[in-house]
Order: sequence, then C-alpha cells, then structure tokens
Amino acid sequence: MNIHKGKIMLVFPSGAKVKNTAELLEGDYEDGRRTVIFKDLDDVKSREKLLQNVIREWLSLVEKD
Repeated sequence: MNIHKGKIMLVFPSGAKVKNTAELLEGDYEDGRRTVIFKDLDDVKSREKLLQNVIREWLSLVEKD
C-alpha cells in the first residue's frame, strides 16, 4: 500500500493474472503488477465488494504459484 497526498494506492505484484472484469485494477507494467487507486475512505467503501473480489482472486492465484 502506498499513501500519497490525495490518494491511496494498493499494489498487486502479480495483478496482471487477475481477470479484471470490474476494471478496478489499473496499469500495464511489464513486471505484471497492477494498482488500485482510491481517492479517500469513502471511495474505498463504495468499491469494497469489487476490491474484496479482486483480493480473493489474486490470493487464489498467488497460492497456486
């Protein structure tokens, strides 16, 4: 997690493996990482279910590696 002025960034090191149907993950980094950027806590809460789904899928993929 990176906290910057005006935003919170979650970094998924192998996020490119996640099928991002919710378009929550951003970025196209060569190393496969993807990020989720939130404006504030209200933004996190409004996308909580989407984030939970991405985290679950990402963790299931990480456990297979």
